[in-house]
Amino acid sequence: MHRLFVLAVMTMTAIGIASASFVHGIGDDSNIYEFNANTGTSTLIHVTGLSSSQANAVAWDETRGNMFFRSPSGGNLYAWNRSTNTQVNLGDPGGGTSNATFGNDAYWYVLDGTDDLYSTTFTYDANGVALSLSTSLAKSNFDGAQFSSFNFGDIAFRAQDNSIYGSSGQGLWKYDIGAQSFQVLNANFNQLRQIAFSSDGNTLYAHNHNDGGWFTIDTTTWTESVLGNPQFKGAKLRDIGNASASSAVPEPGTISMIGFAGLLLLAGRWHRRKS
Repeated sequence: MHRLFVLAVMTMTAIGIASASFVHGIGDDSNIYEFNANTGTSTLIHVTGLSSSQANAVAWDETRGNMFFRSPSGGNLYAWNRSTNTQVNLGDPGGGTSNATFGNDAYWYVLDGTDDLYSTTFTYDANGVALSLSTSLAKSNFDGAQFSSFNFGDIAFRAQDNSIYGSSGQGLWKYDIGAQSFQVLNANFNQLRQIAFSSDGNTLYAHNHNDGGWFTIDTTTWTESVLGNPQFKGAKLRDIGNASASSAVPEPGTISMIGFAGLLLLAGRWHRRKS
């Protein structure tokens, strides 16, 4: 009984360890996909019903399970709540943008054609569904006027250092929100990737919208390497948000293993009754 119980616990623990990063993004069809960074699979998880093929500026709020995006690019801001499967048109947050991220309970973006950083906050209902928005200028010339404008690419927030990282025509860079300081990390990185941090903030993923390929970016050298062998390729996502620690789609293997663990526990109870 005890050995079976320990094996069941170890099995379920291993399942939890294997499920680490699930990146939400929006495709050319304006529908929402989930990329499993462990297996390299892409799955359609929500049909938005929007006809535009130019949706962009995706950001993921892990706390409430909301994915924010604009449709078309520079158009109204939408929020999809994963747990309730509710989609809300929140209206125009102000100005066009093709980049976005979520952090410090706000939706951040750099206004197209400028070096001005904006933040948008929301009101929510009891289920965490976004109801209304309010936008303000967070920092004018956030780069210290090194550049007059940015072409993206994407941005991604990392909670560990309270910073926004960017991939743009200016290379890879970092903006520390608290210190209000800007730093170019690799001026020679000119790939214009869609970027997202893993759920624990330790891995920076990069995506090529043109061919659906995935990479990781080394946070010491700020160079990229292909993800997967062979390289993971899936849905071509126009933009992505930071990864979630949980999946919207239970994996068949996970379901099977959970069932196996349950059978082990039942077998242990049966053995105890027989002895």
